[in-house]
Amino acid sequence: TKFGQYCIAIGGNKEAARLAGINIYRFETLTYALMGFLTAFAGIVLMGRIDSSQAIIGANMEIHTIAAVIIGGTSLFGGTGSISGSVIGAVILAVIANGLILAGVSFFWQQVVTGLIIILAVALGIFRERYFYV
Repeated sequence: TKFGQYCIAIGGNKEAARLAGINIYRFETLTYALMGFLTAFAGIVLMGRIDSSQAIIGANMEIHTIAAVIIGGTSLFGGTGSISGSVIGAVILAVIANGLILAGVSFFWQQVVTGLIIILAVALGIFRERYFYV
């Protein structure tokens, strides 16, 4: 979509996007508003699923989201990503987390493994950008 192309352009290089005629302020504001709406919707769905509400109910969920997107191939340094890659990253992360739970690994070590996966994915992304892109 045009909106997606503009988001990719702004994420890649704000100055080039501005020179191409994209209203950066408008699209960044729209993107943040959309993410706020989707976050609120996810909170409502989660609240309905567990039949309760607490202020800290989503604590530590953001690290899993970031990990899934990074595992899916999105660079932390801007540029492009894909929805299918993020979904694949989420599935991989869920399989690993489920395996750790079934193995009886404590929550602390599950978080350590998630952090190590993020570090490995970022390192592989840097390696890929440095040696395989011209």
